[in-house]
Amino acid sequence: MPPPRKPRAGRRRLSILLGMLALICMAVPSIAYLRTASSPAPDAAASAAFATAAAATVTPPPVVGVVQVTSNPVGAQVLIDDEPRGVTPLRITLPPGDYTLQLRNNTVTRVLPLTVEANATVQPFVDLVPSLASSGRLEISSDPPGARVVVDGTSRGVTPLVLAAVPAGQHRVVVTDGTLTVNRVVDVVPGGAVTVAAAMTPAGATGGWITVRAPFEMQIVDNGRIVGTTSSERIMLPVGTHALELRAAAYEFKADVTVQVQAGRTVDVPVTLPSGSLSISAMPWADVWIDGRAVGQTPLGHIAVPVGEHQVTWKHPQLGERSQTVRVTTHTATRVGVDFGR
Repeated sequence: MPPPRKPRAGRRRLSILLGMLALICMAVPSIAYLRTASSPAPDAAASAAFATAAAATVTPPPVVGVVQVTSNPVGAQVLIDDEPRGVTPLRITLPPGDYTLQLRNNTVTRVLPLTVEANATVQPFVDLVPSLASSGRLEISSDPPGARVVVDGTSRGVTPLVLAAVPAGQHRVVVTDGTLTVNRVVDVVPGGAVTVAAAMTPAGATGGWITVRAPFEMQIVDNGRIVGTTSSERIMLPVGTHALELRAAAYEFKADVTVQVQAGRTVDVPVTLPSGSLSISAMPWADVWIDGRAVGQTPLGHIAVPVGEHQVTWKHPQLGERSQTVRVTTHTATRVGVDFGR
């Protein structure tokens, strides 16, 4: 008998199993691809979250500009947008923007716009010296001091008295101590100075005069009383030995001098000025002159200069020339500089 045939059903099952296995092998990569495309990888998501948290914790540095305010004379009150910030010379930082800068010095006020730029320095300089274009100076003293002064019918104070801005023209000055009265008619010229010295005691053997010459104004103090200033042409004092004190607060200056006053004569009182310290800089660099005298090339530090006002000139062969009047004081070092890029 021939051998029995294997049933066809077994072959059919084998074919079905092989087909299902092939389908499974094709489906697994597709499922993995779909999951990858629909959601970020765990490592990428964690990195993004960490970067966001780190950025939230880092505070960027503030963006500011620098303002260096100087004035003539120094010591002026500085207000920015009506807020007091100190006195000149002053260095502060401000956010970028537009401001109103105001400087005050006694009766003189200057207001100017101020623009601050990021990471830049602005150096405003303000001259607070009263203008003498249409006025002059009137200096009134008396012996003894303390007499009442009336100018054009208006009481202006007691001697010694300095009126820095008197309108040009003729003025009537009356000096009185209640017992004696001295009348003067003075002619004030623009930019000039007129001195009125009133002797409230009989002239003669009881009094003499002193004259003090100085490059800037000083108060003259005798036995604790201010008897005049160095701007006066001469000052009357009783005959005898006087230990005088010369004061100029704006220059940090004080000196003691002894003078012998002689009857009916004028004595010149010498004034010896100390030296102060002056440092000069420039951007990028410059040759420097002080009062017309060449002193070298910037940077220059701790130059010994007599106390007072001095003219500083910077010269650069390509960038030109700059000049500025600076005040040198007795104790505080003076620093001044220019930026040719501005």
